[in-house]
Amino acid sequence: TRRSCDLVAVGVLSVGIVLPVNFSGDLLENNAYSFGRTTIANLDSRNNLLWLHTSFAFLYLLLTVYSMRRHTSKMRYKEDDLVKRTLFINGISKYAESEKIKKHFEEAYPNCTVLEARPCYNVARLMSLDAERKKAERGKIYFKNLLDKECITSQINPRLCGHLCCCAIKGCEEMEAIQYYTDLEERLKEEYMKEIGRA
Repeated sequence: TRRSCDLVAVGVLSVGIVLPVNFSGDLLENNAYSFGRTTIANLDSRNNLLWLHTSFAFLYLLLTVYSMRRHTSKMRYKEDDLVKRTLFINGISKYAESEKIKKHFEEAYPNCTVLEARPCYNVARLMSLDAERKKAERGKIYFKNLLDKECITSQINPRLCGHLCCCAIKGCEEMEAIQYYTDLEERLKEEYMKEIGRA
């Protein structure tokens, strides 16, 4: 491909011209295995071959810009036509009827065609509640499996920094883990259903 050709050209120019120019200097130790001899640091500041580095840096910049322009010109953003014509509005009363909302937009914007108006859910909130519910479910399953394997009822302190509490003081008591995660899961399910009911 074209990008491979650009990379080959840069590689050939670097190894065929720039590297030997750097090797021709004698500022650093004369050891063939010294990495410093392959860099511009090996050339004296009065050396006339230093202009090659500037020229090649500019040439590489032009090649990079050309390659990127060529690559990005072939990229096309594909947007779903329905997404382009969808309008999301929040703050509308949950008691508003879809037909009245549609009629309002048809009257307010006569140049636009309104196909449909419908209430939507707060998807971000629903996803967050569902993720929290899944965490609670995993916690419940973990402690149930632990109970089945070791026959030990686990106690946890679910409060912030509860793992640091070393004594049972009021408000910092430990709870039975399975019961805690079961209650949490049920509470999150209820919140999820309430959120769906708000739409």
